[in-house]
Amino acid sequence: MNRWSFAAVLALAAAAVLPTPSAQAAPAVDNSIAGITGVGVHNAYVQATFPWLIDALESGASMLELDVWQNFLGSRAYWAGHDPGNANNCSSATTFGALRTGSRNQSFQTCLRNIRLWHDQNPNHAPVILKVEMKNGFDGTNGFGPAQFDTLLTNALGEVRLEVDPRCGELIKDLEEVMFKQDSGVIDKVRDPRRTHASDALGYAVWQLFGDKPKMGEINKRLF
Repeated sequence: MNRWSFAAVLALAAAAVLPTPSAQAAPAVDNSIAGITGVGVHNAYVQATFPWLIDALESGASMLELDVWQNFLGSRAYWAGHDPGNANNCSSATTFGALRTGSRNQSFQTCLRNIRLWHDQNPNHAPVILKVEMKNGFDGTNGFGPAQFDTLLTNALGEVRLEVDPRCGELIKDLEEVMFKQDSGVIDKVRDPRRTHASDALGYAVWQLFGDKPKMGEINKRLF
């Protein structure tokens, strides 16, 4: 046996004797905010960077930053811009198709409306973090603090107009269990006779307080 053949046999023997390294499991993927890396845009409201806010939203950035001021000495509105006042790329549009038209330099609430219109049009978009740098209006000065800012966000991104007390057990069951009859728009009141009474009562109250009502009274002309 020559030396090359002997070396080959020795290598094969070593391979047969040495233990095979065990397969290691791939590390778990961390999809939390802390476990991912994304691209953020500082001052995403600047028109020289993005002519319209929708351009920033569609840029692929996973974080957009806006500077916000509270005009508590004047209109008490929230401004969006680098300095006090509205200087931004937010559109005055009220529909998604018009988000690259209209006037810019809008209030922060209008900027939120832009975001809501874009989100509603693209409900499956990748998560976007909106970083809000509060220049003022978050420390309770003149009555503006976290609660007032939360109210603004709620009103702009999806207003909550009705809050059900946890003690209203039957009403909660109605809201969770009442359904339409199959293949129809008619509420099923037969499936469970105990249901719909509390929600009907709520509907009457909401209509009485907030619904459109016909004008009633005397008129100075003949009806027929």
